[in-house]
Amino acid sequence: MAEYPSPPPRSRGAFDMTQSPDGEGLPGGTANGSDAPLSARRAHTKSRNGCSDCKRRKVKCDETYPSCNHCNRRGIACSLSASKHSARALSNRFRSGAATDRSAGSTTSPASVPGAESHEEHEVPGLDIFARTSQPIPSIAETWGYGLELMHHFSTSTAETLGIRPELQHVWRVGIPELAYDSPYLMHIILATAASHKAYLLPAQRERYHNLAIYHQTAGIEGFRVALADLHAHDWRPVFCFSSMFVFSLNSAPRQQDRNATPQELDCFVFIRGVRAVLSELEPRLDGTFLSPLSKGVYVADEDFIDRFESTLTSRHSALPPGQLQAFEDMAMFFERHLPSERLPQYQKAVMELKRSAYCIAKAGTNLEMGTAMVAAYLMHDDVIKDILVLDPFAVVILAQFCVFFRLQETRFWFMSGLSKRLFFLIEERVVTLPAHSAVIKWARKQVFEFWEPPT
Repeated sequence: MAEYPSPPPRSRGAFDMTQSPDGEGLPGGTANGSDAPLSARRAHTKSRNGCSDCKRRKVKCDETYPSCNHCNRRGIACSLSASKHSARALSNRFRSGAATDRSAGSTTSPASVPGAESHEEHEVPGLDIFARTSQPIPSIAETWGYGLELMHHFSTSTAETLGIRPELQHVWRVGIPELAYDSPYLMHIILATAASHKAYLLPAQRERYHNLAIYHQTAGIEGFRVALADLHAHDWRPVFCFSSMFVFSLNSAPRQQDRNATPQELDCFVFIRGVRAVLSELEPRLDGTFLSPLSKGVYVADEDFIDRFESTLTSRHSALPPGQLQAFEDMAMFFERHLPSERLPQYQKAVMELKRSAYCIAKAGTNLEMGTAMVAAYLMHDDVIKDILVLDPFAVVILAQFCVFFRLQETRFWFMSGLSKRLFFLIEERVVTLPAHSAVIKWARKQVFEFWEPPT
């Protein structure tokens, strides 16, 4: 009788076919005790790092982060997502390297966004900015029960807070959830957004919902990485929607103090630096799809906008505070006087992009959608964004103007709440010994701390 060959090595996460469900042996030996030769048992290294559910069920865990194959097949939360391999360690590596990024030098690629990294590298460092909790992940029962609750909350409440125009609200409430039926990572970011919203609405339950948000964020990020690694082989629509939704949770995660990391308040710039080249390629594809309201919610400034800049900013429909025109002039003069000549062109362009954002904000009036304030960040040179991330003394002057934009949007969007003031505390810390810098941001500080405050 011919011997059965030894089974070939299996890929990690494959089904275990060496045993039947009842534990009886399968070919390679016989269950009736015949003398047919048995296949040699494969040697394996015993590991104690498997997930808790696999240990409980006494099955081999493939230890795939953030969810092993067994937990994925059963649709349950995997304890590995809270393990030592969490995204927090990756986050710290990226953040600690940000301070040396500029000094080490960088090579910018000729993309539609000046200085942005090419999306061909498929590397999005901003995806490691979550997992800032040491709390255990929710139990299986909690994840299932809260998942239904969060999906209901998103559809009935959260979706309407993500946009002002009815057609945009419809995309958030109906279109994107339907797209998420076939995209688990998009579904995770939907649930993460809903959990962040409930954490904002229910202070007494904030920690519980923050932990749920971080769990879903971490799981969603892993799926997004896979899709981004081979964008042409995956549906581009969930990729774009995930990127658009990710920012909703940036400001709502619990505050962390890490002196060696980029401040958490700058996460929106970290993320934009990672994904803007990808988004710039995908955005033109939105036309003619049900997602088109996502790209049409922000007023677009044409190349001749500067001719109408002054009249638009001073219009009675503009939401910008008085003095914005003079603030831009003061900023431009400050850079001309104090910046080294080799850095001046990049900062002059940054001022122009801030003006572009201001023009779009003024045109929007009371219909200001959430992406308007960040138009400038998508268009600025990558070196300026790097300077912002390390709180360069000149870059914080740019950041101060962003704070004015953010403060305006805080009156409309819950996920922006408190961001402008926290950023300004970082700015003031940086320029406390620099009188010229302190003087040029004085107007912005007044707008952030006084202009939108209710009268007493």
